[in-house]
Amino acid sequence: MTSGTSERDHLQLLGRELTEELQKEILPYWMKKVSDEENGGYIGQITGMEKRKSKAEKSVILNARLLWTFSAAYRVFGKDEYLQQAHRAFSYMEAHFWDTTHGGFFWSVDHKGKVSNDKKHVYAQAFAIYGYSEYGRATGSEISLKRAFETFDLLESHTADLTHGGYFEAFSRNWILLDDVRLSDGDANEERSMNTHLHIMEAYANLYRVESRTDLASRLEDVIDLILTKIYNEKTGHFDTFFDRGWNRRSECYSYGHDIEAAWLLIDASEALNDSELKFRAEKTAEKVSYTTLNEAIDLQTNGVFNTGKNGKPLDKDFHWWAQAETIAGFLYAFESTGDSIFLEKSVLIWQFIKDVVKDSNNGEWYFRVDTQGKPYREEDKVGPWKCPYHNSRVCLITAERFEKGQLEHESYLKLSSNSDELKSAE
Repeated sequence: MTSGTSERDHLQLLGRELTEELQKEILPYWMKKVSDEENGGYIGQITGMEKRKSKAEKSVILNARLLWTFSAAYRVFGKDEYLQQAHRAFSYMEAHFWDTTHGGFFWSVDHKGKVSNDKKHVYAQAFAIYGYSEYGRATGSEISLKRAFETFDLLESHTADLTHGGYFEAFSRNWILLDDVRLSDGDANEERSMNTHLHIMEAYANLYRVESRTDLASRLEDVIDLILTKIYNEKTGHFDTFFDRGWNRRSECYSYGHDIEAAWLLIDASEALNDSELKFRAEKTAEKVSYTTLNEAIDLQTNGVFNTGKNGKPLDKDFHWWAQAETIAGFLYAFESTGDSIFLEKSVLIWQFIKDVVKDSNNGEWYFRVDTQGKPYREEDKVGPWKCPYHNSRVCLITAERFEKGQLEHESYLKLSSNSDELKSAE
């Protein structure tokens, strides 16, 4: 940070810039370039060269995340254009992804909305709950909340493992457990994943904010405890990624983006439950993970965030768009809980890195990833099943909603920010 500027000034500047990025760059890209005016909803793919693939499959992950993004944007900013996009996403999910026979959401449909893959992955059901609960939260839609709780009940009745804890990963259309439970070809075919359980926690927490059902509270608390006790690895300061049914670790690698995302989402989920003891546990784990991320995942030359690691060292050194966004969010939560200004300083520097090389200033949105020299992988999607506005929109939204407005609670931060003569300088 520059000399002569207070922490609060830096935080508010970061919030203003991220808000501008969201409203002038990210959301307009999805509204103008991705809406499918011919077949409804949104098209399934735009390449890194900005080629629009109008006949590409449409993924439930992309559509559920779009539903969350525009619903949250409307809730925070109240703009009618965001509400209209939220309506578009909700209507398409209802018409084409919801299984009216067996319940739950299909994995994908073709460009005209016909089911092309009827798999019921728990990860996808979690994102549907996340999107539907946010739409209900933003609009008061009773249908949306009813569907979110229907999906919650389906997960609890069909996918919860009452013996070992947690959830099985993937099912057929009529809820028969599958042999191949991978989310993608690059994943391990193991019975438990950190990724799925992370997003169950995220979804249940968001749904609980809207309606505080006791059974939902109980299951959310169970998932938080599971992540803290089974998935978090005290020895390494990372979250392990794959497990067998008995929660024995089945992978040596870890994902820096998922580490820091899980850190702040643990705090967020414990706050939703309004459980001070659970929040204390979540914050202590999140602080350890945040310092591990700070020490292992940040490139000292560029301030970009590496993708994966193993044995305390980076493994994949490419810079993926979503990991940059999640690290800013996670570091701001860490700044709030610890009062350590290094997390705010790094957030500012990561945002500068995004502006310099990750953001596509010519065409809009962010590249999927860039290499160690800052060169984008143009063969990667700009829009696709795994490329969406959820991560980058979310860091913009939470920065505006939680941090820019001065809602930080840590005593040392409040003391610093109230003293206009207390200034911080960059390293």
